[in-house]
Amino acid sequence: MVWFVGPPERKIEGKPSGLWHLCAQSDEGGGFHVGCDHDHFSPAEALACREANVAIGSATGFPYKPAKIIVNRDEHEIDGKSVSHEQICQLAKQPAYVSVTYEGERRDDIQRSGFMYLGKLVKLEDGMIFNCIVTDSA
Repeated sequence: MVWFVGPPERKIEGKPSGLWHLCAQSDEGGGFHVGCDHDHFSPAEALACREANVAIGSATGFPYKPAKIIVNRDEHEIDGKSVSHEQICQLAKQPAYVSVTYEGERRDDIQRSGFMYLGKLVKLEDGMIFNCIVTDSA
């Protein structure tokens, strides 16, 4: 059995509503499952909904596991497939203008690292390390 999971747009009277829900549908009659009861205003928001991911994981048999990351030496669980500069600053309790670096493993043990900028998204992987530091110019 194959499950198709994604955030289709909800239709009202056959017209797009601008509202999204994370859903799962089976190719072999396993049913159609909606992850949560509340509306989301973008596909990304629907994909990041913890309640929807937990419900879809239960229906499909693939339990949801949020990514565990470290921000300034503190461990956090975060939902979604990517994280923004602003989210990291918020977790670190720092203002949005601070410098953020990240590092994590890539396939074949190659190190993945870089800098984050306002509005930039970084793909999340378990065990990533983020440093959120206020820097002064010389």
